[in-house]
Amino acid sequence: MLFTAIGCRGELQAQRADRATALRSLIEAERSFARAARDSGTQAAFLANIAANGILFRPAPVAGAAWLRENPPPPGDSSLLGWDPRWADVSAAGDLGFTTGPFELRLRGAADTVAARGHYVTVWRRQADGAWRFALDIGVSGPPSPQMGDSVRTASAPVATPRARAPDDLLTLDRRLGATTSDQASLLSPYLVAESWIFRRRRPPAMGPEAIARVLADTPGTLASRPIASDVAASGDLGYTYGSYELASSDPDRRLDEAGHYLRIWRRDGAGEWRLALDILNPTPPRAPSPE
Repeated sequence: MLFTAIGCRGELQAQRADRATALRSLIEAERSFARAARDSGTQAAFLANIAANGILFRPAPVAGAAWLRENPPPPGDSSLLGWDPRWADVSAAGDLGFTTGPFELRLRGAADTVAARGHYVTVWRRQADGAWRFALDIGVSGPPSPQMGDSVRTASAPVATPRARAPDDLLTLDRRLGATTSDQASLLSPYLVAESWIFRRRRPPAMGPEAIARVLADTPGTLASRPIASDVAASGDLGYTYGSYELASSDPDRRLDEAGHYLRIWRRDGAGEWRLALDILNPTPPRAPSPE
């Protein structure tokens, strides 16, 4: 029994060391991506870092590499998109991770004033050659968040027992969640933990059930969502789903307030249950009125 306990403790320490190494490499990949955007331009940096099947939200999910090639920046474009990671996590297998933090857009280079700001979320996949490439990138406008600070925070070391990869299991959960039409707080609260993040338009990110409840109280209404796809790490402890959503007001006539696309990142807890690591809604901008 003693030798078993010592062996388990040694295996856990090795897993944590491997995860720490993977986290460092993921954070450096994100920072290298941001430096490339500053030095070579946003489009070149995105093309160099996106996975072959990577998804961008423009505002609906599109095949990212093809969209970038078909939509080059206009001649003379000097806009600068800058960002920096503030929160990161990676699977026990070191094959799937995500980063998030603030972004700023300046239209005429680094010396220009900020034209837009918000927060991004990037999901990363480790490739066969060991390099990180992003599988999905999404963002939402909003003010800075004091909670994020100036350094990169990382999630607690995973305590769930690794299990077989099961993306269908996660997709089924998200499909069931989306079909349960309810207010956002009631819908998400069973899946929230102390390290859960949510991102909503024009609001700073919120972390933890209490802060999240305060943000969601400002956006009353029923949320319905429809997942499009999902993926899960080889270790079965980290995964994501994305799809479309509709947020309807609480008025009797059920007037639609907002529609768009979402990303949910999931992490297993110590009991092996899926919990929300991050939830972001990216609203579709309203259409401009047609000229009469």
